[in-house]
Amino acid sequence: MAPLPLDILTQRMERAWRRKDFWSSQLTEAYALATPSRNMFQQGRTPGDTQGELLYDGTLQNATSNLANKLQAEYFSSFSKFLRVVPGVAFESAVENIEQREQIQKEINQVNAVHEAAMEISNFDQAVGEMLIDYSVGTGFMMPRKGTRDRPLEYLAVNPAHIAMSEGPNSEIWEYYRKHKLYPRLVQATWESMGGEYSDKWVKWAEDEENNAQRITVEEAIYFSREDDTWYFVLLCDDAPELNGSEEKYKIVETKVGKTWLSPRWMLEAGEVWGRGPVLQALPEARVLNEIKKLLLQNASVSLFPPMTAVDDVDFNPAMFSFEPAYINMVSRNGGPLGAAIQKLDVGGDLRMGQFIFQEIQANIKKIMLDDNLPSLAGAVHTPTEIMERKRELQQNKAAPFGRLAKEFMRPLAQSNLNILAELKLIKPIKLDGLVFDLQIMNPTAQIQREEKIIDLERSMEVVAKINPAIIPMAYRVEHIPQWTADLLGVNPELLRTSAEVKKMQEMAAQAQQQNPEVAASVN
Repeated sequence: MAPLPLDILTQRMERAWRRKDFWSSQLTEAYALATPSRNMFQQGRTPGDTQGELLYDGTLQNATSNLANKLQAEYFSSFSKFLRVVPGVAFESAVENIEQREQIQKEINQVNAVHEAAMEISNFDQAVGEMLIDYSVGTGFMMPRKGTRDRPLEYLAVNPAHIAMSEGPNSEIWEYYRKHKLYPRLVQATWESMGGEYSDKWVKWAEDEENNAQRITVEEAIYFSREDDTWYFVLLCDDAPELNGSEEKYKIVETKVGKTWLSPRWMLEAGEVWGRGPVLQALPEARVLNEIKKLLLQNASVSLFPPMTAVDDVDFNPAMFSFEPAYINMVSRNGGPLGAAIQKLDVGGDLRMGQFIFQEIQANIKKIMLDDNLPSLAGAVHTPTEIMERKRELQQNKAAPFGRLAKEFMRPLAQSNLNILAELKLIKPIKLDGLVFDLQIMNPTAQIQREEKIIDLERSMEVVAKINPAIIPMAYRVEHIPQWTADLLGVNPELLRTSAEVKKMQEMAAQAQQQNPEVAASVN
């Protein structure tokens, strides 16, 4: 299938932006309360604007930051090896020769070493931190990009306000659209990693200094074609009608690319493209809490500097009466004919009731945002058992969205990285199909799940040992257990003996047994 015609692509793009408008009001409020500095949904915002001036309570903002930090520390900790290529379940059947199998394992080790080194010198830590804040709201966006041989991998985290998208089958995103405002001379440099041929007409127009007097709108489209199993990248411009002599969008460049955008979503509701995260779940509570805090602050200001009443000979005018702090309202009399000349106006509600509701809502928000892993330091002393149970509950809650995060972010991230490194000739091409070659995710959540398999084996062997320890070597292939546990725990394969080395030691033990049974026993 050829790339989409310009008119069809334009229609799809407009439909995606219209569907995005349904979310604008909710996302604007969510970002205003959870992360004001990233609230690009707000209309009329300019660089350097003050953000959060309407934010009276920072509970949701602090909880969002804490959640993003916890996710990064748990899943993408700096300088940790959280993604490893390993042989899949069909590796041995696909590669029957033992020597060839061991040679491929050495190549896999080299791939992992290059991949880990490339990620350490990249900007992944900064980009994933920004992406996880958006992910806490519901949907995050990141694009791995090809760099240079000195810095092979680069990452770009993009605010969801700038992107519209559409789904394909099985809830997979097949269309991404993004709008930019930039100077024409910067277009080629911005999308240099995408490749593609720019027409001489565009290059000449973009280099003209008169055309760079102001920024133009450039629209980026990246979509998947199922017919030829290909991703296409297109750049469009609608601020330069002189290029095509009409009011239609001008196609700057079009080329084939690999999968570029990574868009993890916390969870999905039926019929929706955008994800819903804990921030959206806590939004009603945060909205009420912000208003309560606003009223408490207003009440406090009135209590400290109450409005006053003063005697006035003219009739009372409600339109002129004010409840501002320290304001003096003129009245006919205070407390009857002999009332005071000036006195305090008795206003304000019960602050204790507001404080009680305030604390309850704060606790609810922290629970939704997984920010209550440890009991409060105030109050009674908590037992170690209670603390461990709270931490285990937090671990279970964080493990719930882990499957979608692994499917929509971690696996595509690893494959994109490997494709870029192979394109730069730093490694051999490798495809993570889950059968011959697979991806092992190294983080505490995944590690706990793998350790449970080892515990199950230990329990099984303990039951058999109670019956008769002598039948364990007959019931279990004990010689394979060390390799199996090492694979589950992510032990460096270079520390393990190869099949040839194990075979050689077995032959030495057999020879020693024939010559001296006592020495053979010590070798075994």
